[in-house]
Amino acid sequence: MPPLLRTPATARVAPKQRAGMQHSTAAVSRAFPLVTQEFKQFLDAQAQRSYATREVTAKVRDPAAFAQMQRYLFNRYNGLTVLRSVHQRGKVFDCIPLAQQPALRDGGALAMPPSIAAGVSSSAPLDAAQRCDAGSVPLQRIGLADISQHATLRAFLRGTTPQATTPDRPTLLPAAEDAASVVHYYSTIYLDTAGSPVTGAGADLNTWVPAVRANDAQSISQIWLAGYTAQRQIQTLEAGWQTQPGAGWGNTPILFIYSTQDGYINTGCHNLDCADFVQTSTANVLGAAPAGGFSTAGGKQAMLHVEFQRNADGYWWFGLNGEWIGYYKAELYAGDIAEGSANIFISAGGEISTWDGRPSTPMGSGRFASAGYRQAAFQANHFYRDAAMATWPAQRLSSMSVEQPSCYTLAIAGYSYPYALGAGVSRTSLSPEMQNGGIYFGGPGCAR
Repeated sequence: MPPLLRTPATARVAPKQRAGMQHSTAAVSRAFPLVTQEFKQFLDAQAQRSYATREVTAKVRDPAAFAQMQRYLFNRYNGLTVLRSVHQRGKVFDCIPLAQQPALRDGGALAMPPSIAAGVSSSAPLDAAQRCDAGSVPLQRIGLADISQHATLRAFLRGTTPQATTPDRPTLLPAAEDAASVVHYYSTIYLDTAGSPVTGAGADLNTWVPAVRANDAQSISQIWLAGYTAQRQIQTLEAGWQTQPGAGWGNTPILFIYSTQDGYINTGCHNLDCADFVQTSTANVLGAAPAGGFSTAGGKQAMLHVEFQRNADGYWWFGLNGEWIGYYKAELYAGDIAEGSANIFISAGGEISTWDGRPSTPMGSGRFASAGYRQAAFQANHFYRDAAMATWPAQRLSSMSVEQPSCYTLAIAGYSYPYALGAGVSRTSLSPEMQNGGIYFGGPGCAR
């Protein structure tokens, strides 16, 4: 995390604003930043923490690892201006000047969004109360109690993010530090892009709250764009929803983005937790629960639309429900992702991970794909974009992966697949949300 200020700042509580007035971030001082009373209390509480007084539930490895976490938070918050905060489901997101977010602390200029509009969905619009004022962006408030749920800072930044697989390399990549005991299971598809260069991809995701136990690691619905560098290191762009109560995130799924540039070894983080992603929107969405809520069995089906688009300058933009939220910097990538090449592969579906290696965590809604509409989780309307940014709805699948068919299954609707269906895979009919095709996926997991 790049620091705003290397010497300790003196935070001052800002005077209260009258109702209806927006806070100005035109003139901010890093040495004497203005903050809310609530944020000042948070900073003071963090300063009192030590390895000896850590939470009883902390999993931090040793005093050295704890000190590294303290340095990370010093860099994250020292000199930060906070004049307003957004609250959602027990989480706090502090509205900070756009230029103070981690990825712009080097003084870099903002990139321009793609010339095409981001795709829309039937998701409910974001409430105005879940937006920061103009010129500011939300930064999730993270404390030592949160980070110390992990053995090291690197483990926190990585989360339990997957070791990516490819259609021709179904085995997992070598486990990274602190992830050796985490095992991932997938029910996923791979889109056939007909040899086209890939400059974008996306899908509509059906949102659910799987009944994940506190000791389970992770349950996810997402899309992946992935490619290789000349050194055969995998690089990814990932987006979707996930729940990870074991990391202290609670049981409510959140929207997330993630990217690694070296196969999850030394790089990668969620949302704005490192300096990879630049947020340009005022919307409080990254790390927050989806604005459209969640689906109910036999009832309302909640959706969100996620996509990535490579602009002409090489920046990869993330779009959510018709709005460009921000971008990953072009200089992060090399090889396929940097070029928008035809070698980029697009995957989508469900994933779970467990610490004990057993496929017991619920995936999707927790129901098998055969349960169908309003029961099983689904994704719809997968697409990719070519070199001209023209949108091509998915028609064919090149591969699919169901690793534990007795625990999780997959059903394809509307998409053609030229090979025999494997164990745990079936065909089904389109849901009302599937204009050109989609998949049902998931399951309760297998008993421990």
